[in-house]
Amino acid sequence: KNFKVFEPLTIEDYPGVIVAPALDQRPQGVCNVEFAATDKLSISVTTNLSTPDRATNPCGPTKAAAAEVLKTLKATN
Repeated sequence: KNFKVFEPLTIEDYPGVIVAPALDQRPQGVCNVEFAATDKLSISVTTNLSTPDRATNPCGPTKAAAAEVLKTLKATN
């Protein structure tokens, strides 16, 4: 209710959300994904795409980057 955008999703089976507190910037190619890495730690991944097709799917690359962050964290444990 307090966010302009709040769309639940999962990143590698971890709960997450596409979120924009005040302004939906996805049409400009900006996407922010937050996901829970543990019950006490969340990670935020934001991308700002500058390609001509940025408005068609700006969150696809963001979700992919978040998944890579999670894979890297798992590999270090």
